[in-house]
Amino acid sequence: MKNSNSLVKPFLILTVVFVTIISCKKKKDEDVSPPEPTKNYPLQGKVLNSVYGISESVWAVGDAGTIVYSNDGGQNWNKQNSGVDKNLNAVFFTSLSKGWVVGDSGLILTTDNAGSTWSIQSVKHGGNPLNSVFFTSSSQGWAVSNYGEIIKTSDGGLNWDTATTQFQGPYLGSVYFISATQGWAVGENGRIVTTKDGGNKWVTQTSGTYDLLRSVFFISASQGWAVSWAGLILTTNNSGDTWTPQQSSGTTMSLHSVYFTSASTGWAVGDFGVVLTTDNGGMNWIPKYNLKHVGDFKSIYFVSPLHGYIVGGGQEMWVTDDGGGTWY
Repeated sequence: MKNSNSLVKPFLILTVVFVTIISCKKKKDEDVSPPEPTKNYPLQGKVLNSVYGISESVWAVGDAGTIVYSNDGGQNWNKQNSGVDKNLNAVFFTSLSKGWVVGDSGLILTTDNAGSTWSIQSVKHGGNPLNSVFFTSSSQGWAVSNYGEIIKTSDGGLNWDTATTQFQGPYLGSVYFISATQGWAVGENGRIVTTKDGGNKWVTQTSGTYDLLRSVFFISASQGWAVSWAGLILTTNNSGDTWTPQQSSGTTMSLHSVYFTSASTGWAVGDFGVVLTTDNGGMNWIPKYNLKHVGDFKSIYFVSPLHGYIVGGGQEMWVTDDGGGTWY
């Protein structure tokens, strides 16, 4: 009969080994847990819809008149007084001091001092919610609305006029210009419209989809992308004469924003914290992170190939300093 100690000793050794393995696995799981968002963002609880930056200065706007600002690359954030309580949907700056914000009820705000003070510039055009704004200079800009309006200013927003009425009805969600003359707008029922004369004349392009397109971005006069509410990503390499589906990540989540830092490196963000990235111009898109975020990502913007921001409906601000390798 074997000594009982000879049986107990191997058992104890196996137990120690098992506990050690479990402890190591737990520690590894803790090490790879999703990162947390930046902690220095004020007004948690407010949905953010758009972010824009120049150098170390960055602004984000959102619901109930929310505007927050950082002058140190997103390390610290401060509230700015918009003077309104309407939802703010998009922000754009042409310099460190001059910027615009558009929102619900046709609201347009402007600042000449980096947002220290904001003033109402326009509440015209039927009070339709404005979803996107883009300026090619301190004087020339465009905005698009829920009801397909494209409005234009040639004097920095002192006056806004309807650029075209031919697309009124279906929603337009995003407008983007690659130069003072060439631009695109996208929206409902797969609508893509373009201009080559500074917005005096707009023509429809064939997208090949009826999806609601939420965001459009061009890296050059010929190469661009658009993303949809159903997870579709379209691309063109001929200024939009033809658009082809590109998304191959398998997501069906609504995508709200697309941004490229080069012809090869790009990002798309959307509902339920979806973050997709590509390093080959969109031939392949892969999920980048499972960030600790339960809301919808609404906007992504890079001020340089390394430094970027994501904002969204989870009342959070995310920052990267290494080209999206890590977010905090």
